[in-house]
Amino acid sequence: MANDLWIEARDVDDATTAVAAQLLSLACEGEGEDAIAQDLSDAGYEMCKRLGLFSAPETPVVAAGGHSALSRRWRAHVAWGVYSWLRQVHQYL
Repeated sequence: MANDLWIEARDVDDATTAVAAQLLSLACEGEGEDAIAQDLSDAGYEMCKRLGLFSAPETPVVAAGGHSALSRRWRAHVAWGVYSWLRQVHQYL
């Protein structure tokens, strides 16, 4: 069922969808579905990049006035959570 929901939502670039990809990846990892877990992690990472949550050094970061304080806060939480999971999962794959 979760996989069916992912198939419907994977093309929607949204922070909630990016986090969902990482959580589904975690569940797949726990069930021994390593290939699916890797695909989900990669999809969530790519989505975060499209959302501008990860900036390459040569990419200018959005000025502080470009987002509200609340937006900057949730964006930081999502980016940190996804980054932390990616660091964890890529140690073992």
